[in-house]
Amino acid sequence: MSAHDSNHSKGHAAPSDATGALPFAPTLRKLIIILVVGFAVPVIILVVIAHIIATDTAPPVASQPMAAQSLAPVAQASVASAPAAAPAAAATTVADAGKALYDSTCIACHGAGVAGAPKFGDQAAWAPIIAQGLPTLYTRAIHGYTGKRGMMPPKGGSTASDGDVKAAVDYIVEHSKGAGSAVTTAAASTAPAAPAAAATTVADAGKALYDSTCIACHGAGVAGAPKFGDKAAWAPIIANGLPTLYTRAIHGYTGKRGMMPPKGGSTASDADVKAAVDYMVDHSK
Repeated sequence: MSAHDSNHSKGHAAPSDATGALPFAPTLRKLIIILVVGFAVPVIILVVIAHIIATDTAPPVASQPMAAQSLAPVAQASVASAPAAAPAAAATTVADAGKALYDSTCIACHGAGVAGAPKFGDQAAWAPIIAQGLPTLYTRAIHGYTGKRGMMPPKGGSTASDGDVKAAVDYIVEHSKGAGSAVTTAAASTAPAAPAAAATTVADAGKALYDSTCIACHGAGVAGAPKFGDKAAWAPIIANGLPTLYTRAIHGYTGKRGMMPPKGGSTASDADVKAAVDYMVDHSK
């Protein structure tokens, strides 16, 4: 390289101090420090502000047990009231079960006094029976009973539970002891209507007596009575002949399966009883 070129290069080189450092280095360091500080300070301020806000909104530790204590009496009161309501609900359920079983089964005999059954609400008829005590009545109702006036099939011929049968006994007894005229009237309303005197034909008289009296047992098969329309159950009975059936229906009959009270417990005439027998036989053979 020529001396001219060397001198030209020296003329364009960056100036430096005696130590060889660049003249703008201190300025660059100051700029970097300013940038770091300018970034860090806002971040620190934001963190402090966030901490203060979080501390102000959080509930005091001491207040939490107090809140729990203030709610505890309400919860305890709610739980304490539950057992008191449970027995009342259970009692209502038992009473409803007794009435339901009576309405579906027991009424067949006790509603009309069929087969010697004391009528629902008849205080005079029920007095000596109630005097024997509920345990005795429960046993007879569940396992069946045969007495001087008639017979009671186990559970009234139903498949109800022992508990429901006891509930039905309680229901009948409750409405048949010293209840006054209101119960007597209610019971009377369930009594069968008298055979229609205005029946124009023998067939009509037979159907009328069946609908008002015979259906109490033959409609549901109570006390061993063959159900209306059950051909298999009626076949061996019909085989005995109508004269035998007439005699049994009019004067009563006790057999292996149960008993038939005279005229089904009604005051119908012999002719109407025979007409009812004819009606049932015609529809069951």
